[in-house]
Amino acid sequence: MSLSSRSHTPPSRRRFLKFNETQLEAAIAVGDYLVVCAEYVLSLQHATTNPRRELERRILAAVTAAHTTTRRAVSKQLWRHDSHSEEFNKAFDSLAKAGQIYVKHGLKGRVSVSIDPFEA
Repeated sequence: MSLSSRSHTPPSRRRFLKFNETQLEAAIAVGDYLVVCAEYVLSLQHATTNPRRELERRILAAVTAAHTTTRRAVSKQLWRHDSHSEEFNKAFDSLAKAGQIYVKHGLKGRVSVSIDPFEA
């Protein structure tokens, strides 16, 4: 099929879609939800084949549920899934380095953990 045989609609006859503000807001909300769903699906990819990723997923879920908690509370909550503190520490530190959780060192070695950045 050559380019000359295609029918071409002149710009004056094209129909443009018109959206009102509510429809545009709804479309943006759907796009935001799509991003959240895609991130969730990607976080689960190969999680069961890699014990470290599974532990990272569990740590992130525990911190998300509590919003702000301590490192010790998360460790105690997940001890039955991974009894090796070395593996827990590696997974926890990798989440902190990746910026998925935020850590604040307090008095007497208390380590606060949150999914949101702490105020300075």
